[in-house]
Amino acid sequence: MVTLEDNNGNRIGQWMNVSSTGLILQLSHQLNSEAPEGVYKLEAKTGYMSTFHYFTVKKYVLTRFEITVKAPKEQSVAEEELKIEVCGKYTYGQPVPGEALLEVCWNFLQPYYTDVQLIIPCLSENIKDGCASHVFNMSLFSNSEFEHNFRDSLDINVVMTEEGTGISMVKSERTSVTYESGKAEFLDLPKNFERDTVIEGKIKVVTYGGEPIRNKEVYLLKGPIWSPTLLLNLTTNDDGLAKFAVDAPAEPETEILLLASVYLGNQYQGYRKPFFRHSDARIQVLQPATPYSPVYSEISIESLEEPIKCDSEVSVNLKYYIISESTKNYSTDLIYTVISRGAIVHHGYKKVEVKESKRLIEGRVSFKLSVVPEMAPVVQVLVYGVLPSENVIAASRGFIVDKCFTNKVSLQFSPTEAVPGEENSLQLSALPGSLCALSAVDQSVFILEPGKRLNADTVFRLLPLKSIYYHVVEDQPECLHVRPRRASTSDYAYDSIKSVGLKMVTNLVVREPQCLIYKGVQYLRISYLIDGHVYALTADYSAQSSSEPLQTVRSFFPETWIWQLVEVGSARCSAYLISDMYTSGDCSKTAREAQLPLKYKETHSFEVNQNNKLLYQEKSLQNVPGKYSVLVNGTTCASVQIALFYNVPTLTVPTTLSVKNEVGGNLIFFLLFPLRYDGVLNYTNMAIVDIKLLSGFTADPTFLTYFPLVERVDSKNDHVLMYLKELPQNTPVTYQLHIKQVLPVKNLKPAVIKVYDYYQPSDQSETEYSSPCV
Repeated sequence: MVTLEDNNGNRIGQWMNVSSTGLILQLSHQLNSEAPEGVYKLEAKTGYMSTFHYFTVKKYVLTRFEITVKAPKEQSVAEEELKIEVCGKYTYGQPVPGEALLEVCWNFLQPYYTDVQLIIPCLSENIKDGCASHVFNMSLFSNSEFEHNFRDSLDINVVMTEEGTGISMVKSERTSVTYESGKAEFLDLPKNFERDTVIEGKIKVVTYGGEPIRNKEVYLLKGPIWSPTLLLNLTTNDDGLAKFAVDAPAEPETEILLLASVYLGNQYQGYRKPFFRHSDARIQVLQPATPYSPVYSEISIESLEEPIKCDSEVSVNLKYYIISESTKNYSTDLIYTVISRGAIVHHGYKKVEVKESKRLIEGRVSFKLSVVPEMAPVVQVLVYGVLPSENVIAASRGFIVDKCFTNKVSLQFSPTEAVPGEENSLQLSALPGSLCALSAVDQSVFILEPGKRLNADTVFRLLPLKSIYYHVVEDQPECLHVRPRRASTSDYAYDSIKSVGLKMVTNLVVREPQCLIYKGVQYLRISYLIDGHVYALTADYSAQSSSEPLQTVRSFFPETWIWQLVEVGSARCSAYLISDMYTSGDCSKTAREAQLPLKYKETHSFEVNQNNKLLYQEKSLQNVPGKYSVLVNGTTCASVQIALFYNVPTLTVPTTLSVKNEVGGNLIFFLLFPLRYDGVLNYTNMAIVDIKLLSGFTADPTFLTYFPLVERVDSKNDHVLMYLKELPQNTPVTYQLHIKQVLPVKNLKPAVIKVYDYYQPSDQSETEYSSPCV
């Protein structure tokens, strides 16, 4: 069932037991001329499922042009330059002639005091010629004694005024502010170290924008961030780099924590103060790999150019590091699985042969992946392997895929460009048997309400499952009974498998236990995060003494994830045509979608039953006066109301004003319009002249201000309004307006010049004019 409610909650339309052809259901409802303005609700129900859509009914005037503002999403207080690009364009693509006021303000937070009036600091610039850019000097903001009370964002406002008409539009944007000035980061660090060796690496210092900083003092420190120890003082070279070498830790230390920073002591520089971000690294000693030792080996999935193109074949590279395996001359399988929309779409394995005795074995393997539309919008890749030490290495990564469809649809105009009024044909192409929906909407509507357009993003948001990230259904792991020497390993392999929603049953160690029981005492694992590193504590909770024997065989299994695949349906297509008087033929093409377009077509029913008793039904009376009867079928209560809307005709009043016109010239022509007052008084009240501009033409109204009796001239919505102080009796006064053609228009229609008394608008006169070229 589909229902339609107005802004007052009245059900004004309903369709019972309707079914779609394919996945597209097309219905219509005619709104009457007296329909109330507001938000209307469209609801579709099938079984226990329902979906809603809200739309607005209102009176509006389409905008003439659109303003776009390009500004950085985030701006550092240390960066002196803020570049902003502003562009005003008509719907047909041409820049708007006129002037724009660009203003950047840094507003204050709500102050804690009221006795000081804070003046919001702003920077402004006038921009001409429709599209331009400007660079602001951000240092002008930093001299305020109240800068600690600034918001964490800059407000950008643009007011663009169209030349000739004076029509203005406003566009606002916001840029976040960060106090990060730059960062110090490690480069080329080893993953592990051996005893009696040297650890070498580099520190790079860059600005927030990524530019290297030369001759910058930077420190290499050792230990936790809250109490580091200085190892080396360094200075960056022309590339912002500083090399270092330090001795590896001796026994009994098994790791070293390094810190790179431009600050020697406390890393915190204060609230809302510019700062450089530090970097830290944990390097651990190489140890023989066993099931009871930490896993240093790892595997990673290298990046790809995203989004991945549909119908292409890409090579997915897997990089592995195998560290401290004691077995010689072995092979291991790296198993890869590709998941899309919750289903496995591709899988396989690559064999890695090791025939040399080295502490570190590294290399790459790759596999080919054919990308098809069914993989959009995301594919997830999981790779894992079991090493001779019974340790598990794993990694997962998601890649964005182009939002494409199996059923291709295309639209083509002929001709591709046309002037207003010219005939144009549109050809739609799709697979045989496709059901296509075609809609035409004025492009200016999307300027009024951006983001309401049906496109590929809208369709893909309807998918019940696009990718899996830590499915919510899981089994609670049991508390393990362990021997004293049992050690734990990291959760990296477990998290990689879990992140793509896969189920794994294994007796291998793939995660750290959350709960241990040793000699009747229960230990729970508690983790806390400090500066990006996870530290674990164990808290003992006394348990009842158990007589159960200690188990030496591992009985822990990882969590199980379940999901359901939902069939999208057979391929369908839909296309949207965007066209208006002065616009480009911009088409959006989508397929495999569910759509419910509204076309307003009047429907009536005089049948009253249990299904439509809540339906608000109405019918217009075509002939008034006349005799009408209402016939109701059914057994229930109904309310009948008759509403009469009528207009009282205004009395015809003899006019005392008159206007004529004369035109001359070519693409730029002059319009002469003499005005005359023939009343009984010596002078009129204030008079207004309303000049409607021709389609495709513009005018400069400022020239009218030099004529006598003119008090003011305004431009509004393709009209030029001239306010006259008065008109003398029986004395013609002639005015002249220069009009310029900016667009060719076929079948040009005349425009109207109207003059009327400001206090007695019924005393009026009008005439039509057109271009001398017509």
